[in-house]
Amino acid sequence: MLKQHVHNMIERLAESDDQMLSRYLDGEIFTNDEIRAAIRKATLSAKLVPCMCGSALSNKGVRPLLDAVGYYLPAPSDMPPTKAVDYNE
Repeated sequence: MLKQHVHNMIERLAESDDQMLSRYLDGEIFTNDEIRAAIRKATLSAKLVPCMCGSALSNKGVRPLLDAVGYYLPAPSDMPPTKAVDYNE
């Protein structure tokens, strides 16, 4: 069952990246680092939203969630500067 979920995830990632799609269609196998890079790229371009499951109550899934924040979400240097608005003027 898990193998099918991983296959579906890679298929969705391939739909969001032309280079990955051609490799996927050629039947190439992707490393974990390549999959993480593809998830990050799709997340930064707003083509994908990563979703994690866990429970803070029993500390199940907290470490993977924190790791995912570091792997997939944009760092401050990846984002444009914040624009301030003064509503008092």
